[in-house]
Amino acid sequence: LAGRPDLVGRCQLNTVITNFFNAGGYAMLHASCLVQSSRALLLMAPHNTGKSTTPLRLVLGGYRLLSDSMVFVPPRSDSIHLYGFPVGRIKLRQDALAAFPELKPFLEMERVRGEKKYSIDLRQFDASLVYEEEFSPTTIDVCLLTRHNHRKSTLKAITRTAILQDAMLNSLFYDTRATWRRNWATIERLVDSARWFRLRIGADPEGILETVTTLGEDTEAAPTG
Repeated sequence: LAGRPDLVGRCQLNTVITNFFNAGGYAMLHASCLVQSSRALLLMAPHNTGKSTTPLRLVLGGYRLLSDSMVFVPPRSDSIHLYGFPVGRIKLRQDALAAFPELKPFLEMERVRGEKKYSIDLRQFDASLVYEEEFSPTTIDVCLLTRHNHRKSTLKAITRTAILQDAMLNSLFYDTRATWRRNWATIERLVDSARWFRLRIGADPEGILETVTTLGEDTEAAPTG
């Protein structure tokens, strides 16, 4: 810890800001969030299933990064507002580095839960790839990420229940019953404003952007509300 005061300070700042938002009534969704025009794309996934490499590919393909970790949603208002934190940072596993050689000079090694990972602040690489402000989308797509053995990535509409089950496992603060109920109501409001999909990531990395681009075009309409 003495050798890396920057990491200590970052951890403390993350904790303070997370608790500050939570105390203010903001719900947290553990997801990556990308923006394009007036649309928000939220990607939710278990550990080591592509929740960082997939948004990075999309960002390099024309999206902007709101967050790769935590998306905060304020209490009820007339429309959905999204805030991302930490700003601009993505963590990659070592086995993913070869896919992004242009980022190598900007990577910083750190250990996360005993695993060696490499962190990058995309603002140092290209600040235009990062969205640093509050975002108020007119369209919200929420995708659960999984992997499969096929070459092509696929996208399929799923149910509200599937999205909420994932949020229940990965996103809620459980410190008090009142906090749980408040955060859960806000997450439900976000989910009910969205369309819901399962995005299965295939072996062809170039096909991910093409598949995601079909949202709202050729993909069977997802249920909403």
